[in-house]
Amino acid sequence: MKHYPASILFFALLLAACTPAFSPREGAPAAVTSPAPAAAAENTVAAAPARAADAAATETIPLPTPTVTSEVTPLAPDQVRIRLAPAYDGFEAPVFLTHAGDGSGRLFVVEKTGKIWVIADGEAQPAPFLDVSSKITAAGNEQGLLGLAFAPTFAESGHFFINYTDKQGATTVARYTVTDADPNQADPQSAFTVLTVAQPAANHNAGMLDFGPDGYLYVPLGDGGAANDRFGNGQNPATLLGKILRLDVTTDPAQPYQIPADNPFVSADWKGQDVRDEVWAIGLRNPWRTSLTVKRAISGWPMSARIRSKKSMSCNRARRAARIWVGQSWKGGAASTRLIVIRLASPFL
Repeated sequence: MKHYPASILFFALLLAACTPAFSPREGAPAAVTSPAPAAAAENTVAAAPARAADAAATETIPLPTPTVTSEVTPLAPDQVRIRLAPAYDGFEAPVFLTHAGDGSGRLFVVEKTGKIWVIADGEAQPAPFLDVSSKITAAGNEQGLLGLAFAPTFAESGHFFINYTDKQGATTVARYTVTDADPNQADPQSAFTVLTVAQPAANHNAGMLDFGPDGYLYVPLGDGGAANDRFGNGQNPATLLGKILRLDVTTDPAQPYQIPADNPFVSADWKGQDVRDEVWAIGLRNPWRTSLTVKRAISGWPMSARIRSKKSMSCNRARRAARIWVGQSWKGGAASTRLIVIRLASPFL
């Protein structure tokens, strides 16, 4: 009689018993230390041992110094070898890495579970820059602390903005201020709510925040979640869901935000319908991450496109399902019109 099933069950139980359970992080994240490479050889070489008469003596022969030229020969793709190596360890669900743009060279790591850590001079700081874990819900795969952006005036104002899902699952954009005493510590009492948008489902929360070259804050919002735009937000001009917002959050810090006068729908309709003035682009499913640059519009650009299976979603311009270039030519679409192009790369599309 064969006992394969029993043996398999026994070894499975043994493996489970010997596998350590996940435990909460202890202490701050830290840089990953790798064994130091062997010391580089000196620019000299030792000669062979001398004869018996002077066996203890050695001779040092200087090597020629290589000639350095300014010409660099590019490598062919098949000559390039890229290796990934861990740099820092100990983070809990890190979802974003950015810098403050203040010349300090610091990096900021956003954890989905609610903390932001500073890496300064190659070392993760022992205390978090900000901890909002008590304010968020991260129960859903696409919920939690999701975005971070530093104001263009951060070096002077100390203002930065975060994007998270609150205890009710609503998208919240809030402003915080760095403490005067320590640039690596934010003041948790400085929270100032900029925007709150209710979410009908746990997914498609987007989460990115980004300041454009125009100094305005761009806030992508998903369509509300579920599937197939169940709530009809992608093409609903009356809601902020399924849109990218363009907000002025720096001109008057006493107000949550102001609406830039040149937002595209301030003085124009969309398909004969009035659109919320905050909106810069319509018809997004879940713009998880964006990056901004400045380009010139080209006459004849297709300004509308379908995206994947989403029957009711379109955006200003699209290229492939997972990489969307969203542009807005405002009126006329002339070649001289300046526009900001956002590239969307969402793992949830």
